[in-house]
Amino acid sequence: MSGENRTVIIKDPKIVRWPNGITVDYFKNTIIWVDAYYDYVVSCNFVGGSIKVLVQSTHPFGIATFADALYWSDINSSTIYSSLKQTPSVTSNFGKLSSDGVYALTVLDSSVQPNGKKM
Repeated sequence: MSGENRTVIIKDPKIVRWPNGITVDYFKNTIIWVDAYYDYVVSCNFVGGSIKVLVQSTHPFGIATFADALYWSDINSSTIYSSLKQTPSVTSNFGKLSSDGVYALTVLDSSVQPNGKKM
């Protein structure tokens, strides 16, 4: 998290310019991010190959993945969208959530949370 010993995997500004949100899908071995300059959700493998635009969005900001789904926020529409990983171009949304925009996004589920120490 400090930035030490980092490895740049994509340098091309024609692919990534404003990566507002990023997540890792360990089951598919992919990195998924939203780019607010290009207004898309895009993925690549862990070394920067197999780049694939998954979805166009009006102005994506945050991204999360859980189970078979992707979730991303769009600050222009103040909406959280979702799609299945297998068919990312087919999206659904949760409707307008705020007049101020929806920024960061995370999915919490007890199945992926570490157990705490019992007192």
